[in-house]
Amino acid sequence: MSSSAQRVNDFDTRRRFDRVFCADQNVKLTIRLRGDMRSHRAELLDISEFGAAVALTRPLSAERTAFLSLSWGEHRIKDVVCSVSNCLQTSKTNALLTGYRCGLSFRPTSPLQLDRQDTVRSINALTSALDLAVAQILSAR
Repeated sequence: MSSSAQRVNDFDTRRRFDRVFCADQNVKLTIRLRGDMRSHRAELLDISEFGAAVALTRPLSAERTAFLSLSWGEHRIKDVVCSVSNCLQTSKTNALLTGYRCGLSFRPTSPLQLDRQDTVRSINALTSALDLAVAQILSAR
């Protein structure tokens, strides 16, 4: 399969899953690019079983492998292997910083991913819990 066909297939697969918009849920998130020792804080904008969108103050290069760690309530997920699908500059977040919105595709079948089945279960549990929390907020309005 050509790389452009693979990208289209990845896009179609990623869009098949409902995304939970959870920017207001204060999920703690760090991302580290493969080969880089530094971790960067990010804000989780949305998540699905297949990927996530995050907001950062620095750009990430598309098609790079990264490791994502998430923490919310009782849910703790460390070093989820993902690939950067896209990264777009957004409006300035303040006078000094420019923001970026990056799309990430989870890669649980990657040989770099430890505890593959546990990672998939943990992502699904976090996604379900966030979906429930968002639904409860919306129904209370």
